[in-house]
Amino acid sequence: MNIDDINKITQQASELKNKANSQVDLFELYVDAQKLYDKAYENCITSTEISQIQKDFLSAIYRYESLDCQFAYALKKKEFTKCQDISIQQLSTIDNIINNYNKEDIQDEKIINWYKFLVDHRITAETHRYFPIGKSYFDNDEYKKALFYFRRTEEIYNTRKKEELPEDFLTNHFLNYYILKFNISQCQVGILQTDIEEKEFLERQTIKGLLQSCEYANEVMNISSDKTYKEGYEKTNQLIKHVLEKSLNSWQTLYEFTLSEHLLNLMNQLDSQKVSFINTYKLAQEPKKIDYLLFYTHGFNTRGAWKDDLTEVMSSNQRNTNIQFVLLPWDYGTFKVKFFIQKSRKKAIEKFVNRYNEILDTYGNCERKCLVAHSFGTYITGTAIQENENFICDKIILAGNILDVNYDWNKLKKGNQIGDVLIEQSTNDGAVLIAKILRKICFQKWIGYAGRNGFSKDYNFIAVLKSKSGHSGMLNKENMTSEWFPFLTN
Repeated sequence: MNIDDINKITQQASELKNKANSQVDLFELYVDAQKLYDKAYENCITSTEISQIQKDFLSAIYRYESLDCQFAYALKKKEFTKCQDISIQQLSTIDNIINNYNKEDIQDEKIINWYKFLVDHRITAETHRYFPIGKSYFDNDEYKKALFYFRRTEEIYNTRKKEELPEDFLTNHFLNYYILKFNISQCQVGILQTDIEEKEFLERQTIKGLLQSCEYANEVMNISSDKTYKEGYEKTNQLIKHVLEKSLNSWQTLYEFTLSEHLLNLMNQLDSQKVSFINTYKLAQEPKKIDYLLFYTHGFNTRGAWKDDLTEVMSSNQRNTNIQFVLLPWDYGTFKVKFFIQKSRKKAIEKFVNRYNEILDTYGNCERKCLVAHSFGTYITGTAIQENENFICDKIILAGNILDVNYDWNKLKKGNQIGDVLIEQSTNDGAVLIAKILRKICFQKWIGYAGRNGFSKDYNFIAVLKSKSGHSGMLNKENMTSEWFPFLTN
């Protein structure tokens, strides 16, 4: 059997799969599509008219598609453990090919496209590892756990270069991403009912997420006539109304943060009088308000009294801007003898990463994520960022830092983990001098002294403020107002 004959089989399979994708109540068609892909696979590997390299790629594609039908069917049946097993098989199928072939060595344009197909669909297979776990927790109303796995799925989706996707792949991307965003928003609505900090911030993020779900739903309804997606769109609108009815933020505030006409229409359905006031306010054409998240932590043998000053400075200075900082100080306790124990340091780093991830998972991606750290806090945060490639921070301020002078900032920049960095460097920082002695004489190689000597390389994304303020002299309101606030907001 030649490729053209096999293509006729896979064309039938693809049509059945697309029907199952676009019409939720036809999910039994996945079974029929799977059988056809299995038939194409068998004919491919036994064919005498297809070259070996073509067999390798086509058989992998047909095997992947067969497993994809199995995955979709198992997900509809809520067989979540089975979904994970299938995703592992999909990844193995793809890796067996793309690890054995170098794209640059392939000359045939058709095979290059097959290679691209497998590389792109590996991303989908990776999402299959996390999304079903999220669904299983969601079905049991464990929203925070569900949100963790949905966010991991979202991170993987965001690595896909949508502009390079063919139109039929883009269709499935929109379908899957809409479902994912809707699930994330539902989790946030569930978490809103619990006793958590920064509820007003979460409410704004939830509204933003739900509105984004509406946008994706419109894209999906343009693709599919299945009534289920229209019902999902209507359910999303009901969730927005539910949040509005119990809103901690004023409706005007929610509008300021979204500038969404769709939100305004939903508000109008609930209370037209409130909306008339907002419409009057709209004439002022104020810039859209945005949320910046600021996470900050202290040094060892202190609980960081300066954090209160920073809170006051950020709160007072933001009043004249369209920015609203969500302030989240983190306290890891005091470090004395534990300072020298590797296990204790590692535990502090793990706590920091867990807390940071928990915040981002719960509240979502705000406009800018900022980080301020002092002394031992710079070691914790600097190590955490290096060891966790999903750790992303747009603005970083380090004071009295004890990072290695050879700290690899380029790695973080190339990985899009960081934006701009501000370093407070003091030539008479006594604590960092002790750190230097510990490294040089006591062989404490984990500790550095860049807060006194600077880094060994210059970076165009790092600004350095040199002074003689000592280890903590820069932690004052005047410096926070004149240097830190402009750096974080510009």
